[in-house]
Amino acid sequence: LTPQGSHMLDFDVFMSLPSPSGPQSFSSRANLESYGFLYSDYYGVEGLPIGMVKDRRGEGYTPLAKHAKDLTRDYVGLTCAACHTGDLRYNGERLLIHAGQGNLDYERFISDLEMAVSEALQDPKGTGYIAQMAGKGVDESNATSRLAAAKQRVDGLRARGQVPAGRESGP
Repeated sequence: LTPQGSHMLDFDVFMSLPSPSGPQSFSSRANLESYGFLYSDYYGVEGLPIGMVKDRRGEGYTPLAKHAKDLTRDYVGLTCAACHTGDLRYNGERLLIHAGQGNLDYERFISDLEMAVSEALQDPKGTGYIAQMAGKGVDESNATSRLAAAKQRVDGLRARGQVPAGRESGP
């Protein structure tokens, strides 16, 4: 639950993106579990999995100023627990293993996130993105600006973390 400064993406944008692979939102539990994110009955803020947090930094703090300027104060980010929490099933019980090996496929997650942002940017109304943001009280102009900033951000994340050609990503 504690932010670690990993400002991955504007929180409202992340929560409003449609999934490129199905009818659910990108941030839906079913979609995020497909990348290896884990959920716990005792943890979670705003429906986020273990290791994903909402970072509220407050007025005047703009860590992604070159991408989002003053468009938002809330970001979604990852903590160590995203990659270092595993689970084990034993005698019908699920045990979370903290600081252990996780099964998060980060590369596929970022690749699909980039695809979701790109598709929403190409057709923000048709994908339902504008309607989702309107439900959060965000007007169309602001929603579109925040999506464009998210595209710049995710492109940067993708460029830094790409798996070399001829290699395959995985957990």
